[in-house]
Amino acid sequence: MRELWRGNVNAWECDELGHMNVRFYAEKVGEALSYLAADLSLTNAEMKSQTSRLRTTELHCRWLREARAGAPLAAAGGVISFGSQSMEAAVLMRHRDGAPCAGFIKRYDHVSTSTGLPFSWAERMREAAQAAMIAPPEEACPRSIAQTPHSGDASLACADELDLLEIGRGVFRPDETDADGEVRSSVFIGRTSDGAMSLFGDLFKDRDASDIASAAVEGRLLIIQPPRAGQRFVIRSAIHSYDEHFSRFVHWFLEPDSGICWATYEVVALSFDLKTRKKVAMSETAHKAMADYHRPDITP
Repeated sequence: MRELWRGNVNAWECDELGHMNVRFYAEKVGEALSYLAADLSLTNAEMKSQTSRLRTTELHCRWLREARAGAPLAAAGGVISFGSQSMEAAVLMRHRDGAPCAGFIKRYDHVSTSTGLPFSWAERMREAAQAAMIAPPEEACPRSIAQTPHSGDASLACADELDLLEIGRGVFRPDETDADGEVRSSVFIGRTSDGAMSLFGDLFKDRDASDIASAAVEGRLLIIQPPRAGQRFVIRSAIHSYDEHFSRFVHWFLEPDSGICWATYEVVALSFDLKTRKKVAMSETAHKAMADYHRPDITP
């Protein structure tokens, strides 16, 4: 693997849990993979001056060891598969001591910049991709989330039928889009993080809020229809399943008028002690609260 990004965790990138928020992992990985795209003769894969571009369709995330303010990080990666009009790339982020911090696999469609339709790779791009091929890093590969296709169930009508909780609502801003005007994958992850307390608020209320929280360990984002700046969204969510330590959440990003689905985001999280920085068992009260949000029929 070749190095694609190097930097550190800024204090303003850390959240109430005291470590880098999930949205900034995705931002740094996006930057790393734009660096990789230059090797594929996509000098700037997000610029309209290009004949073709990469459109993200899926991002799989594994958070392995938390990164706190000031921590130096480096990311390396490469291409792991290459189709006629698509590709997969992997990135492994490490701490300064070499310990894995997080692993990611991103799937792209190769599309025409002018039409947005699938676009075949030029021969020089195929050759460059072959030169950048790597074996998928074990730390980036899916562990707890099945790699099934989008179910097609996500809609506003279905969210109402399942009585899914609303955890977010708003309008996508211009600064949340790429140069082609489509909302970046990190934005979906960040907006879900912003609404998380609407779900978590009742789960840990029997303990000191400064001690116990829920921390993501794995996630899978599927972008179904890329939204643009100015388009509205509502996030409807539920707990798909849970046990003593882990819970699985599914979030639907929906357009509030038409009811279509922009994206789905599935997350596995653990109950996390903020003092010991370790996994702990959920309380009985948290388990009882989870039953109110439990919707086993919700699908990504």
